[in-house]
Amino acid sequence: MAEAVDGQPVMAALPTLVGQFAHDVTKGRWWSETMYAIYGFRPGEVVPSVRTDGGAVVELRGYLVDMTEARRRDAEDEAAAAVRGAVRHRAVIEQAKGALMFVYGVDEETAIAILKTVSQHKNVKLNQLAAELMAAAPSTPAFPAAERSLAGLLGDPHAARPFE
Repeated sequence: MAEAVDGQPVMAALPTLVGQFAHDVTKGRWWSETMYAIYGFRPGEVVPSVRTDGGAVVELRGYLVDMTEARRRDAEDEAAAAVRGAVRHRAVIEQAKGALMFVYGVDEETAIAILKTVSQHKNVKLNQLAAELMAAAPSTPAFPAAERSLAGLLGDPHAARPFE
């Protein structure tokens, strides 16, 4: 969505159709060419009508603004933002799952079940719980034996050319 001004969204400069209509009881009916286009017709293809119940309406004028393109763009922007958020959250959730798998020796399905259960029990979003878990995780190896085992497989991470 476009930037907000005074808390209200502002539509980006989009090709928006604005149709004009007028009804003069004494002269007949009239729609602009754009008005016909908004409704998907060519001028003269349909006859616009106004219903009155014996009222004293002499003239009726107005505009019709087709916001279809603006709404479509807003929906696309919102969907893209949701996808970006999901991708951003997925990384920390995957890290938290891996930490639980490593620390507790559980499989991936059990690790996500633990996260979901605690998330629901604490009434916090899953990605928020995962972020808190990873922030609380030690930055140095908590299990020296595990570090030695991984180093045996990957090499010394502190060497000039690690992991060779």
